[in-house]
Amino acid sequence: MELEGEPIKRKFKKQRVPTDPFEYINEFHLRNLVLQHLRFDEVLSASTVSPKWKEIIANSDSAMSRMKMNFYDSSSTYPTRTEVTKLLKSSRRYKALEFDFRLMSNIERKLLLLKRFSLSLVDLTLTYRCRVPINKLPLNISFPQLRTLQLDICLKSNNLITECFTQVEDLETITFNGAGGHTQSTIDLIKRQNKLKKLNIECWNREILFAHNVFKDAKFKLESLSWNSCEKKPLSITPQINFNEFLLQHSNTLTFIFIDTITKIDLMVIVNDLKALKTLHFHIILGSRTDLIFKSNHCIQELKTNEFYGVELLPKGLLKSLKAIEHLILNHLDEDILNWIAGNLMSLKKLTYDTASEIQDINAYYSLLTSRLGHLGWNVNIELEQT
Repeated sequence: MELEGEPIKRKFKKQRVPTDPFEYINEFHLRNLVLQHLRFDEVLSASTVSPKWKEIIANSDSAMSRMKMNFYDSSSTYPTRTEVTKLLKSSRRYKALEFDFRLMSNIERKLLLLKRFSLSLVDLTLTYRCRVPINKLPLNISFPQLRTLQLDICLKSNNLITECFTQVEDLETITFNGAGGHTQSTIDLIKRQNKLKKLNIECWNREILFAHNVFKDAKFKLESLSWNSCEKKPLSITPQINFNEFLLQHSNTLTFIFIDTITKIDLMVIVNDLKALKTLHFHIILGSRTDLIFKSNHCIQELKTNEFYGVELLPKGLLKSLKAIEHLILNHLDEDILNWIAGNLMSLKKLTYDTASEIQDINAYYSLLTSRLGHLGWNVNIELEQT
């Protein structure tokens, strides 16, 4: 049987297939999960794909945490008005900024940028070498998300701390490089940080700072302490007592300590009483090394020092007390020291040697060391660091 008439035409609507992956991933937290795996250069490249991608990345915490904006005083005209205008209009919420303000030129523009990004900042580095006039400081500035602060300032620029950081209270990491020493405002800023985990101090003299127990009432959660003060002689009685009390306040939380010039009392308190410590670094021991008494320590796993220049100078009591030592970092190594270490540090797994410049053929020296260790029957990983 034949069917007459026009054939039936069926119209099928062609379904649009999205080509942009962010159309499939339209939830904010899922986009963050994806973007957190991008490297810095990949974040920048992704920002140029389309206006939509640029906006998504600009508002992504995980993506913006990969980027750090640096402002350096490269010239008296930097930053230009055009550069400032573009940055002020930017939709990016920068998480990390580094400002190097060594010149007074264009100070208003620089401070305007600091205020523009203050609400989103998590990590801030400031270098100031000038006194900022009070009338040029940004008013009502706050850093509600700031967790890491690094300040390299001199005393004459101290009013920056007094005026701009009075409301900062949630820092987890503080680094101070105060060429002129500490001031009351810097001490107050540190003391307010009840969540502080990492404290790095450069150029602060412990003899002066701990003449009073300045951190007695502080409620830190300190895990890492780095103190580089280049002191030339042991602390007097009161500063020594106050500094040791400061260490003991954090005996259950400190896992890392670096003190460039350490006293024998520092050493005994650190080894005998800091029960959570895993890593101890120091350069030299100040004063007499006699009467050093150490208990067995089963916590410290890494020791770095520049103190040893021969087997007769090894603080053998200190090394023998470290029952869990796995990594030893020295700046001098000879056959006598190797023999002593091999016979006494049974738990050691790794020896790192800062090779010094006089060793010309690093490969030949490495072969010599491993050969000696083989004769000693010592199975330890050797690392040589060329300086």
